[in-house]
Amino acid sequence: MLILTGIETKILSQSETVKSLIALVEKQALQIDALMFRVEKLEALVVEQQDHIKSLEEELSAHKNKKNSGNSHIPPSVSLDKPQRNQSLREKTDKKSG
Repeated sequence: MLILTGIETKILSQSETVKSLIALVEKQALQIDALMFRVEKLEALVVEQQDHIKSLEEELSAHKNKKNSGNSHIPPSVSLDKPQRNQSLREKTDKKSG
């Protein structure tokens, strides 16, 4: 039978502790890698959603109901979409005037 001294027992105990700590570190390294991969995917998703939100905001601003004399209390004389005073409402033709 093998008789271990106190120092040898402590060394064996510390050796087992080191082995368990190494296993724990390796397990945590794998978890960190998985989490980093997930973070990268989520960051890409955030960028994609930000682009989508921006395009939706642009689309919304293009379709926003602009006020004019037809849909608000603004009188036609102040309406923003009326033609300028020097612009004719008639289309140009090739015919001579008169």
